[in-house]
Amino acid sequence: MATSALLIAAIATVDWRTKPYVSLGFLYLFPIMLASGFLSRLQIAGLSVFCAILLEVFSSLPAADDVTRTVMVTIAFAGTGLFVWADRYGLLQVFINIARNSKRAMELVEDKQLTVTASMEGASVLIRFEDTGKGVSAPNNLFRPFQKGADATGLGLYVSRAIVRAFRGDLRYEPRPIGSCFTVELTPMPHCETT
Repeated sequence: MATSALLIAAIATVDWRTKPYVSLGFLYLFPIMLASGFLSRLQIAGLSVFCAILLEVFSSLPAADDVTRTVMVTIAFAGTGLFVWADRYGLLQVFINIARNSKRAMELVEDKQLTVTASMEGASVLIRFEDTGKGVSAPNNLFRPFQKGADATGLGLYVSRAIVRAFRGDLRYEPRPIGSCFTVELTPMPHCETT
């Protein structure tokens, strides 16, 4: 719990100090996920509201419809309290890799947005990372190791998919007209499954 509190404080501080039009608010997902193993559903909802308010207060994004955005962010954050079969450190590594890939894809575009959502769909928990980056030119080769032309080692998505599959889940690319979307599909724990 102390780790989550420190992460939330650090994210709020860094988000407040970043230049305009760059928000690190999506990082609040990680302390919420970390704390969700110790909190009730009501406490997770409360923490989600708190983080959504911090996102609005400390973010350097221009004001839009603050209430609507806060409600939508709260819903997205609360979704991270869904309990799934996974190792939190492996899952965190996957999320960091996808977020870094999105950041690199958005370096040269003017409208930089990364949207992370979590939802229960059917018998699966889906976490989607949608960005407004340059998109994917060769989707058939995404999950192969040592990709030519990769910005880093070319192993990130290959290893990330292997980690997620070890949890009986999957990592897939979903084409979008603008940018890209990577979806992590996970199996919910028995008490979260729909009947």
